[in-house]
Amino acid sequence: MSRHIPIACVPSAMSVEQRKKYEQLLEEMSKCRLEISELPDGYAVCYPAESSMIIKLAEFISLERFCCPFLNFELHVESNGPVWLHLTGPEGVKEFLKETFNWI
Repeated sequence: MSRHIPIACVPSAMSVEQRKKYEQLLEEMSKCRLEISELPDGYAVCYPAESSMIIKLAEFISLERFCCPFLNFELHVESNGPVWLHLTGPEGVKEFLKETFNWI
C-alpha cells in the first residue's frame, strides 16, 4: 500500500540551528554545482567529487527530508567522476523544486 504525501514544505520541522545550517548548505550547493540535468520526475545536480562536498550533500539530505518528506534523494558517486544528487518525487515536484531552489 503506497502512502500519498502532499507536496508541501514544512519549515517548522527544523530547529533554528538546523535551519541556519540548512541555509549555509544551500548557499554552498548553489555555488559549487557543475551541471543540472532534468529528469522525468525531478532534477539531477552535479557536484565536484570532493569528500567535503559529499558530506555537505549528505547533511543537506538529512535536513531537507524533515521539511519536505515527499522528496526522494539519491547520491550517485561515479568512479573517478563527479557526484550527482538526484531530487525526485511525485507529479508536481519539478515545479516545486524550480520555485524553491532558484539555482535549479
